Amino acid sequence: MPNTEFAEKLTTAYAKNYIWKGRKERLENGETVQEVVNLMDASEEQLRRFYAHCNSMLYNSDHKSPGRRPLLVVIQNQRNQCGVELFLREQESKGTSRYTIIDAINKVIRDSGLSQQELQKLTLNQFIDITDSQYESLPIELVRNGCLQKLGSMDRSHITLTFILKQGLRLTPEEERELTEYDEFGNQIPYVDVVRQKQNIGDHMKLKMNPKGLTYVQLRAMLSLKSRNYSELTTEQLRTLRNRILFSLEDDVLFHINQWEERIQQILEVCELRDINLN
Repeated sequence: MPNTEFAEKLTTAYAKNYIWKGRKERLENGETVQEVVNLMDASEEQLRRFYAHCNSMLYNSDHKSPGRRPLLVVIQNQRNQCGVELFLREQESKGTSRYTIIDAINKVIRDSGLSQQELQKLTLNQFIDITDSQYESLPIELVRNGCLQKLGSMDRSHITLTFILKQGLRLTPEEERELTEYDEFGNQIPYVDVVRQKQNIGDHMKLKMNPKGLTYVQLRAMLSLKSRNYSELTTEQLRTLRNRILFSLEDDVLFHINQWEERIQQILEVCELRDINLN
């Protein structure tokens, strides 16, 4: 007697149409090819390769091209490092030096006998009275590093030009006045075209007006961003990174994490139906 339950599962699996699409590759003749496989028709070797690729995209620790999970940690750390530098600059503008801050923090550490392991879990508001809530959860060890100019270098390799331009452009009234220009016939030149010319953005790069986009000042700050020490970044770069760009990047990474995890579940479901053990 046929196993109707298994047959139904098999039919359902095919109906779901789990498709694996590999990376597009350009051949020497200019033709573009892409591996496209229905997971139910994939060989065991292919399923193992697909599964390994998903895990690599999620968890690999390569510094130049980290998996999405490690990159999420990098982004969270960068946001904190930007916050530390901004906090210290604000304190300096009020007359409180970095030396004064670290001296006060170290005194609390000495008096309380805190261990290095305990310090890893503590935040700024547990040492100093914070009037601005945006800084209260900064890790105290990062604050100490910032006081000593030891925050290190901001790695902008994952903040690509394409990603920056994808945010779009939103001009303030003052920026609209600043960027208003006319052609030889007296017609106003579109703001996007003016910005392209001023910032040397190629016509092949997508840039559109967006009411939720970056202001011109923010866009300019990000286009001039280099991988350098946090103490060398401009205040506008630090603010734009911390309050906008790194949050947007985090959203992108979380979206990709969800996609790769969904593909893993599809592969595991197909392997269960086909009695394939990936371990």
